[in-house]
Amino acid sequence: MVATIVQGSAHIFARSGTIWTQRAQFNAVGGAVNGYFGYRIAFSGDTAIVGEPGAGGFVGAAWVFDVPANDFASARNDVTGVLYPTLAAALLPATSGQQITATEGAWRIAASFSTAGRRLSLPSGGDIRTPSTAAITLGGSSTLGTPAGGVAEIFGALSVPANQMALVSADSFRLGARGSLRLFSNASLSVDTPATRLDASVQLDSRAFLVLRGDADTFADLIAAAFADISATGTLTNHAAWSLTSASVGATVFTNRDSLSSAGTSGIFGDFLNEAGAITTIVSGRLFVVGSLTNNGTISETVCSNCLSTPPNLDVGGDLVIGPAANFALPFTDSLVYVAGGYSNAINSNTRYDLSLATLQLEGVGSEQTLEVMSADIGASASGLDRTIAGHYPIGTLRIGPSPSTVRLVDAHDNDTLGQGSCEAIYVDTLQIDAGSRLINPTCRIYYNTLINNGTIDLPANVIPLAAPCPADLNSDGFVDDADFVIFADAYNLLDCADPAMPAGCPADLSADGLVDDADFVVFAAAYNELLCP
Repeated sequence: MVATIVQGSAHIFARSGTIWTQRAQFNAVGGAVNGYFGYRIAFSGDTAIVGEPGAGGFVGAAWVFDVPANDFASARNDVTGVLYPTLAAALLPATSGQQITATEGAWRIAASFSTAGRRLSLPSGGDIRTPSTAAITLGGSSTLGTPAGGVAEIFGALSVPANQMALVSADSFRLGARGSLRLFSNASLSVDTPATRLDASVQLDSRAFLVLRGDADTFADLIAAAFADISATGTLTNHAAWSLTSASVGATVFTNRDSLSSAGTSGIFGDFLNEAGAITTIVSGRLFVVGSLTNNGTISETVCSNCLSTPPNLDVGGDLVIGPAANFALPFTDSLVYVAGGYSNAINSNTRYDLSLATLQLEGVGSEQTLEVMSADIGASASGLDRTIAGHYPIGTLRIGPSPSTVRLVDAHDNDTLGQGSCEAIYVDTLQIDAGSRLINPTCRIYYNTLINNGTIDLPANVIPLAAPCPADLNSDGFVDDADFVIFADAYNLLDCADPAMPAGCPADLSADGLVDDADFVVFAAAYNELLCP
């Protein structure tokens, strides 16, 4: 007689509509041959207790299994109570206002789907991780979220249609490198997480808004069109290439660690840190920084050949702080650097600084501003306006005002690398002090070509006009002497300013006709007889 073997097993099923599908099978590994495993079953959350009473003298047992419900792909319409095998299937018949709760497994196999303008709530039973092949379109004020402690990671495409909005809520949010994020015109997406990481490209069409409620890092390119806005309630850090066209950025601190290009009228609302190695380029229009700007990298501008606007401008609502190894160049006439706070500049090489044609405007209503003096004080020599000479940092126009402002000259940094034994100076083509404004200059000097003073200068003796140019002083030592004659004679032997051996700029061409000839000798001889420059 053969004994009956009744070991038993337990099976997990999920229902989709009227169809039941087996999701898992549990067996009593090492259990009794006739243990009747599965005779009794109890559940507590995701834990199953399967009884094995035993038979024929065998002692019974109870087996405990974790039932990973989120591993099963299912999506439940919480309003109708119907279970579906996929998110796409659950969304197809859903109507606005309904909630679709999906398992982690359903999100992992999610295909492309769209809320199609309906207001849907899409909570996950656990974390959200979508495949790179998925394309999710959220709109209609729809929400996507996880339970407390949950993670939302979109590895495919995510978009919000024009004139619609959406919300993502989780403990952290990540856009995978193979994905993308696009907000169409007038669309908005709020990401309500303490930490956001964007590893894929982001495109914000005109008047689109991306709101990140926490700290955020971007590691891929971002393009923001006219009137678009990206903001974070915490810090926002760029690790890739950003392009702003009349767009804005908002954060407590926005850090650029790679490259930022600004065109039109763009704004950074908060403090801006341009780190070492980073490049910020103002292509056209004006870049506003509502907070303070710290530059340890490169800030420069280019002239847009097809733009009708004036040369690029930089507007800083707080302090402008420039580090010693930074580059700061706005090398165009009519370019403006506007500073409402202090101007601290520690650059120690004239090759990395150029405001020689630009205007530096200080206007700090209600508080005293400080202005770093940078150039080696060589007296009232016009050579002070030559930015190609080491230790020289000339400014085209220095303006204090027009609103009543108080500016104090300080010498906190060794810009000319000659030590701090004596005060450095400022050389400007035009110095303008508007009505009600005050210049505090007890020690350091300002040298100028043109002075427009409608305000107050504490020590007028330290504001000094530049001497008339002395072109025959070829070595810029304040004298026309034998040393200059040697330089002139060498150039006279070459004659043609186009000769590659001629010194750059052909300084001995005193008549500016492209040749070093007898006409130049007459000018030089007259100056040589005077010896001392005017």
